[in-house]
Amino acid sequence: MGVRKLSASQSSTGKLPPNKLPSGKLPASNLVNRNVIAGRGRTSMRLEPELWEAMAEICRMEQIGLSEMIRIIESRGHPGGRTSAVRVFIVQYFRGIVAGRQGRDNASRRGDGDYSPSSLRSSLVG
Repeated sequence: MGVRKLSASQSSTGKLPPNKLPSGKLPASNLVNRNVIAGRGRTSMRLEPELWEAMAEICRMEQIGLSEMIRIIESRGHPGGRTSAVRVFIVQYFRGIVAGRQGRDNASRRGDGDYSPSSLRSSLVG
């Protein structure tokens, strides 16, 4: 068995720097890149496969297309970028469903907009 030589960044601690593989390369990302039509035209977004699945499920439940959903999310405004807004939307959407099942109104707790299914439907109608 050979002895592995530590780089300068490893020599003081003996540990690999964060997010580095022993080969020195960064690990492969599991993010999936997809093209969508947003408010300003065609663009790409990178999300985890589970979040793309959640968006597809929301689109099926709301009976709208992915690009229309992205435009609705963008129209609500979010201090982060588009991808961050989509992640927040997904969490808030499913929280709205859980709150509805539990008979609680979480609207007063949400500081970043109402993303509940009922408010989304009103965005689609109005």
